[in-house]
Amino acid sequence: MSYAGAPVADWQALADLMKTSVAAEIVVERSGKLVTLNITPATGLRGKVGSNGSLEVDADGKPILISTPVLGIALGTELRPLPLGTSLTQSVASVGQVFDMIGHLPQQLTETAVATFSGEPRKTSGAISIVGIGQIAGEVSSSETASGLEKLSTGLLILASLNFALFAFNMLPLLPLDGGHIAGGVYEWIKHGIFKVLRKPAPGPVDTAILMPATWFVFILLMAMSAVLILADIINPISY
Repeated sequence: MSYAGAPVADWQALADLMKTSVAAEIVVERSGKLVTLNITPATGLRGKVGSNGSLEVDADGKPILISTPVLGIALGTELRPLPLGTSLTQSVASVGQVFDMIGHLPQQLTETAVATFSGEPRKTSGAISIVGIGQIAGEVSSSETASGLEKLSTGLLILASLNFALFAFNMLPLLPLDGGHIAGGVYEWIKHGIFKVLRKPAPGPVDTAILMPATWFVFILLMAMSAVLILADIINPISY
């Protein structure tokens, strides 16, 4: 392979040649044959890599971006309407992802707390509070590169994701969540059905007062979780 008449042995050599030549001929091998192409590298922002091979960051912990010639495939974005069936399928998948996130919530809370008090960057896929959601929405609305349609669509996606998350979380079979009340009703229905099949007198209602200690435990746990996430979003917000 060669670039602008100079042989290329590895990717670093190609990157160095692209910095010195704006447009050039490039010779590549396709199906065992050498093909000459006329190319003009595009200019893109890429993270600056230090001598140790890791990305360099500024004082705020954000990656330092430098203008670099780019040769290859550039991915773009496209806004287009989806069929109703596809939208419903993706909605169900989103709720499933929320349930999966809830299953890993203890681990995410631990990682968030450790990152907050140690000053380490938080994972972009970690849990956030309503404060973090507001921060993301603010960044989207104040973006100078996104169009009005992109801001609107992203805002609606944030609202939809928030509602899906609230729905999935509220369906957990724990009091005082709605899922706990539904679980109690299902238990009553099953119990009455069993007594009816056995031809026994209808049992009385279940005394839910015995669940008050567990209800208070769940309530305190939810408040503590919210406090940790809100504090993390204020002290050490997620950087995108």
